Amino acid sequence: PELLDWLADEFMQQGWSVKQFHRMILRSTVWRQSADKTSGTTASFGRRKLQRLDAETIRDRMLAASGQLDRTLFGKPVAIKLDDTGQVIVNGDQRRRSLYVKVRRSQPVAMLQAFDAPVMQTNCEMRPTSTVATQSLMLMNGEFT
Repeated sequence: PELLDWLADEFMQQGWSVKQFHRMILRSTVWRQSADKTSGTTASFGRRKLQRLDAETIRDRMLAASGQLDRTLFGKPVAIKLDDTGQVIVNGDQRRRSLYVKVRRSQPVAMLQAFDAPVMQTNCEMRPTSTVATQSLMLMNGEFT
């Protein structure tokens, strides 16, 4: 709790600047520590192997963390629509899990596509993984739905 209070105070003192807040965290020594094991022979439970989340899990966890996730099981699929910029987004008033989002080959959802959701035009035997700037920009500037 003390760390969260300190971070909140710093965030306010920096004028609510997300960029300054990111800079402060990314320059900290804790952030720059390696995630590698310290010793290959001893069991180290202080570190965990980094695991990449898939597109659907990222969306679901963001909804759950904000308390907006609708956990209703079964039912109709979640509708998609075009926003003002022409991107395909999930209908804003429906916050169900990504499992229920309607998938159309001709209209992939921008949020899921940015994080390497499977392409429905061919069989997807293995998901590609990429780390590109559009993913960060989608999280920072994109309208989340």
